[in-house]
Amino acid sequence: MTFDDALRAAAERRRIPIPPLQHPEPLAGLSYPVELMLKREALLAFWEDQKLPGKPEPIVGALEPRRYRTTTKRRVTYGIKGVAFGFATEQRRGLRLRLGPSLLDLPEHVALYDALLERLSKPGGITLASVLNWLVVRGSGKGLALILNVCAIDARIVRAARSLAEWLQGSTLGVRSAFLYVDPTRSEYYLEAQRPEDGTSFKRLYGPTDLQVEVDGVRLRFPTTAFSQVSASMAPLLVQHAGTLLGPLEGITLLDLYCGYGLFTMTLGRTAAHVLGVDFDNPAVEAAKANAEHLHMSNRTRFLSGKIDGALLERRLRPARGREVALLDPPRQGTSPDVSEALAERGVERVLHICCGTDQIPREIAQWTRVGYRLERAVPIDLFAGTAGLETLLLFIRERDWVRPDPDETPEPSARVGRSAAPARARRSTAPASSPRDAARRKPTDSASIQRPQGKPRKETPHGDRPDPAQRRTRPHQDGGRAPGRTPGSDRGVLGGGKVRPRGERPRPGKRGPGRPRHRPDE
Repeated sequence: MTFDDALRAAAERRRIPIPPLQHPEPLAGLSYPVELMLKREALLAFWEDQKLPGKPEPIVGALEPRRYRTTTKRRVTYGIKGVAFGFATEQRRGLRLRLGPSLLDLPEHVALYDALLERLSKPGGITLASVLNWLVVRGSGKGLALILNVCAIDARIVRAARSLAEWLQGSTLGVRSAFLYVDPTRSEYYLEAQRPEDGTSFKRLYGPTDLQVEVDGVRLRFPTTAFSQVSASMAPLLVQHAGTLLGPLEGITLLDLYCGYGLFTMTLGRTAAHVLGVDFDNPAVEAAKANAEHLHMSNRTRFLSGKIDGALLERRLRPARGREVALLDPPRQGTSPDVSEALAERGVERVLHICCGTDQIPREIAQWTRVGYRLERAVPIDLFAGTAGLETLLLFIRERDWVRPDPDETPEPSARVGRSAAPARARRSTAPASSPRDAARRKPTDSASIQRPQGKPRKETPHGDRPDPAQRRTRPHQDGGRAPGRTPGSDRGVLGGGKVRPRGERPRPGKRGPGRPRHRPDE
């Protein structure tokens, strides 16, 4: 069962008609108390169906459930019927829904889209409309930023874009800055598509290149293309609940993974002993560094840019020098299992994992449980009111030590023939031995405790069972130089009980030669 299935079943049980959940705003037409009731019932049913531990806490409701989106977009199409704007869902899923004005977008965004549609439908705007993929509007009030996502760029298109920019500057629509963003692939990811290697990928038409947001008394700046919470009114509430779950951070290091421009670093991290932020988006990381310097936190913060996986955490993070807690706010697809493994090996005490996709919760819980963490609390927040989405804060507490299993180790024979094998999370020191030689290798190197295989006895040496390294190095010289006639394995004259043949003596017929397999003491 998916969360959409549970939500649809809850609506049918209550006999509440809702549009298909692929609709961009399927619950926006309901009263907000009814929407919260359906989401609560659906989440409990989903939790029970997936057999997840405990129960989620009551959903934290939105402060502004309608007209709240500070980042909006419209897909632009141009054909024989002229220019049209639509939602991504219409083209991607082939829906033929009659969508009216958005009930979730800010009113100033809706007014700007209406004005742009009229402008681009005129003969002077067709040149730009024919290459537009998306129109993206960010910000609120009189501080809007417009991004023109185009599939091609040349001098003619740049002139058309500058003409539109001049018109926006003279209007009362509140557009403070405008940009061209080039995506020749026409992808669904209007800001995250792979940029072309040649040519200009991002061009400023006018205005400042940064946006700003104020959370918990802290003003932060971030690039126009960087991720930020879609509901500005809910960002302080998100930070507040995250701080409550993580607890006091005095004297503790905070690992802020997927840190972006530093929303949690600059708020929760103000009381931490040290903060390490990591994000894949390099411009956002540079913005985080600038925010830390502006807020006089540079001496307690450090930021890294790169793909967040186990290899990066093990290779580029300094060893833990004290108590650590981690906060993860990944994209909808979640994290890879090696991230939880790397943090478990560091001994992180508490982990706050923020899931923006409800269907990813079972997988994330299973990953953290496998490496020794227990789900303590699950706090859902209605960060996407009017839609079928929820933001859920999962708090995990370290319950036991965990060491990554050795891939070279194999379970004992009894486990392979039907008995349950040792769990993968078992410590390496308690893993069963696969053979007597493996068991001996894992024991302390006490010569008296090692059982020798049947066969020729080993020659005694001044060092007991091990040959004198000096003797091994000097033996060829004592024989008058290198012995070209030695057969493979003759070096075990000291180690394995074989004899060292005098120089120049050839192997007798019937003895082992280069074409016959070597004899192993344990065979």
